[in-house]
Amino acid sequence: MDPGQQPRFGVPKDPRCGGRGRPHRGGAGAGERRGLRSWFFHYSVVLVWGPPGKRSGCGGLRGGSKNKRKAGEVGSPQALSSLGGSRCFCCVPWGGGVGSEHIDFPMIVAGESAAPKRLAVAPKEQPPPEPLRHPGPRSFQGTLESGGASLLTLRRGKPVSPVTLSGPKTEGGIPSGFPRRILPLMSWRPPLAVSDLSSCLKTPLFDLHQTLGGKLVPFAGYALPVSYPAGVLREHLHTRAQASLFDVSHMGQVVLGGAGRVALLEALTPGAFASLGIGRQRYTVFTNDHGGILDDLMVSNRGDDLFVVVNAACKAADFALLEEAAPRFGAHVTRLEDRALLALQGPEAVAVIASLDPGVLALPFMGGATLSLDGVACFVTRSGYTGEDGVEISVPAEHAAVLARRLLDDPRVAPAGLGARDSLRLEAGLCLYGADLDQTITPIEAGLAWVVGKERRAQGGFPGAAVILEQLAHGPARRRVGLAFDERTPVRPPAEVLDGDGRVVGHVTSGGFAPSLDAPVAIALVEAAFASLGQALTVPVRGKPRPARVVPMPFVPHHYARPAATTQPIHTQSTTGGNHS
Repeated sequence: MDPGQQPRFGVPKDPRCGGRGRPHRGGAGAGERRGLRSWFFHYSVVLVWGPPGKRSGCGGLRGGSKNKRKAGEVGSPQALSSLGGSRCFCCVPWGGGVGSEHIDFPMIVAGESAAPKRLAVAPKEQPPPEPLRHPGPRSFQGTLESGGASLLTLRRGKPVSPVTLSGPKTEGGIPSGFPRRILPLMSWRPPLAVSDLSSCLKTPLFDLHQTLGGKLVPFAGYALPVSYPAGVLREHLHTRAQASLFDVSHMGQVVLGGAGRVALLEALTPGAFASLGIGRQRYTVFTNDHGGILDDLMVSNRGDDLFVVVNAACKAADFALLEEAAPRFGAHVTRLEDRALLALQGPEAVAVIASLDPGVLALPFMGGATLSLDGVACFVTRSGYTGEDGVEISVPAEHAAVLARRLLDDPRVAPAGLGARDSLRLEAGLCLYGADLDQTITPIEAGLAWVVGKERRAQGGFPGAAVILEQLAHGPARRRVGLAFDERTPVRPPAEVLDGDGRVVGHVTSGGFAPSLDAPVAIALVEAAFASLGQALTVPVRGKPRPARVVPMPFVPHHYARPAATTQPIHTQSTTGGNHS
């Protein structure tokens, strides 16, 4: 058959590969015979199952997993991204090797016709990769296809608990209809598929998410949007360039009152809150007797009380911990179950809020105040989980949807979901509870030594103080580090980290593709001897070693509003802590 000929029903075939998406064996004649025998199979695939490019044996759609196409090769994401989403049914070029011309066929419905597109393929030899660098504070590059990431396989194992967190061991599952094309941008690998949302709780913005076309998934027991029609990539880059609105109403909000509220908090955390000024906010962690982290949280001093935000999947345990200890210190705990929590993040976020209440302009980074937004009293903190300037808004639940719509009416604001929030926090080098933090990792090992207050280092008196103070004095046995890679394949937790001799020296805790860098990045916990900047390491991915090196975090510079003077470390993360889940 002539290579340029279109077969009936628009199903193309390469006579040298038999339409199987892999190199031929036995010459053109053998390929032709196999191709003739596979006609019926191809018709069935197109008319019943959809394009064969979605099968694991084809490399025509984002570099299929078996062929493992590299950047610039035929069938690679880079090659296909310029075709506007068309799918390749035969991944081997007509001439047989890279550097020859490839004919790509768009998906054709029976009865339609379309001319094949021709794509010039880059030579196989690629220039050496440049060092990891940020293209600029407001200049971004890359597309989802150019990420070079293979589709992920859903994690196997036991059914996921509805109160687990995002990460290899945590956060809610992903339904069977989960949009797998966005997974290369996300640092967490979804657990087993979940079939529906019938058992999920709803936030006050549930109806708005549906109206906006959000793809809802179970997350920490709630139905939340993983993305909107724009997609994770555009949501991510829009946040870096303008402002995005996130629904984080699943988080736990609580108020600590009474004369002993500070003593209560200091008995459960290594933070120093007696020195926390009114209108200021501080990041801290609950610790156990071994120095491990039970959860991370944010605390704001509102004068008459302390406003606390904890992670969604840990909130039941956190509330119980506080309520059990409160009577001993003359404090009381009030759950704010009638309030929603919105996060507006990005360089234009504060300007958008200022159009409703100019008082937000007076807030420094990690500052908080009660503002009137669209006539509603809201507690607003200047903080977030993206590395950008922004605010988080605690608003009465009955007013949340109206306020959200008002914010979205601003042309600078777009909705964003869980996928973009995760890729943004990874680029910013922020911790995810259940992945980078857990009950076996101490604040010192996690690089959070600054959460231990100066007064607490001398006095102790918090859970796990002996272990934590020992590590402060002599250093921990392992440390959290950032990893960069020369190749473009994203690395996922819990991939092992190896030294030059092939010995396991740690594991990846978070990893994914960074759209702002157009490169994969990861966070790992490694032995302290291998935590130096520039340290060469290896991370196996699907059995193939991937060179890695230790680099500083954040991977993308933070753009927080720096106060002229502050009494707390500038490393503080978010009103929802390191996890923001």
